[in-house]
Amino acid sequence: MKNTLKVPVSRPRILRRDIKSVVAALKDLELSGHSSRVSEFEEALASYLKIQYAVAVSSGTSALDLLADYLNIGPKDTIVAPSFTIISTISEIVRRGARINLIDASADTWCLNVSVAISEIESIGKVKAIYGTHIYNSVFDAELLLRVAEENNVILVEDAAEALGSSVNHQMMGTFGHFGIFSFYANKLITTGEGGAIIAKDELASKEIRQLRNLGFDPSQRFLHTKLGRNFRMAGLNASLGISQLKAAEKFRLHRSSLHQLYVSHLSALPSIRFQNVSVKQASFVPSFWVMPILLEKEAGIDAKTFQELLSKRGVETRRFFCPMHLQPALKNANIRIVGDMKMSETLWHGGLYLPMGSGISKKEVEYVCEVVMSILGS
Repeated sequence: MKNTLKVPVSRPRILRRDIKSVVAALKDLELSGHSSRVSEFEEALASYLKIQYAVAVSSGTSALDLLADYLNIGPKDTIVAPSFTIISTISEIVRRGARINLIDASADTWCLNVSVAISEIESIGKVKAIYGTHIYNSVFDAELLLRVAEENNVILVEDAAEALGSSVNHQMMGTFGHFGIFSFYANKLITTGEGGAIIAKDELASKEIRQLRNLGFDPSQRFLHTKLGRNFRMAGLNASLGISQLKAAEKFRLHRSSLHQLYVSHLSALPSIRFQNVSVKQASFVPSFWVMPILLEKEAGIDAKTFQELLSKRGVETRRFFCPMHLQPALKNANIRIVGDMKMSETLWHGGLYLPMGSGISKKEVEYVCEVVMSILGS
């Protein structure tokens, strides 16, 4: 088959009104992190999520770092977290010297194995916080984990960087935990270019996080610092793009859903691949399709690295799945305890990758990707 297309792993969709919004911010000199556009974006995001408080920051990673500051995580603390996640989830915790107990992925959703996490919390005691990541297009049982966390005086941090637009029983992901984290990187449901947000459930926490975001300036006296903060402000230009993009969030979600359905209809007959489980038991789950993940079965006869190379030769860009935290060279000297054998996390790393998906990816491109995948795996 002759290669006719070059399909990127992701492409955002930038609308005309997005451009107008950013240009208007330039004309109004609404550029910095002190721009009124930032507050406007925070209000729009809170309204979309049906909550009261949202704090915009410079990235999803800075949101996680800032939250570790706010929680004052330190060497005496124990944190429970997934091994199969992006390194941003635990990087600041590692820097702060806390003990991290890593949990394997669930075999069906590929998110944190909630039952193992609960056993860990209940058996060891004195856990300060548990971090859960909603992976790719599925979610962990945040409602159950929150209930257990509160029974054991543990803080639940819900890393929903990949799950904006997803909901369970009409409640948006990222709003179940004591704190929620979002990312608005260019490949997410909506983008601010670079950007993120922290969701807190009370006004006092939101105010303190905003202070930390802004170098710890005392709200009543500039250049007086009652806290050591960071400059993690979202810029006015980024917020202006986000304000406009949020208006199309549901439109983008439905488009991505149609792309996912197209992939499944074409590729489900292949015995050599497995799809992620995007259903939630006994709940009304609305997914927001971030990427198109597939896991190669033994029948494929190749691993994800080789498959990625073959796809690349045909113009299809992909990404391997996350390398688990317990295998990361940068974390070899970290204070980490591995819970269990990590079989599922390692299976995902060696056999998983995701195909092109995005608000700006077309059905024609997906059709082409499916042709390429079937020509490689269907023979």
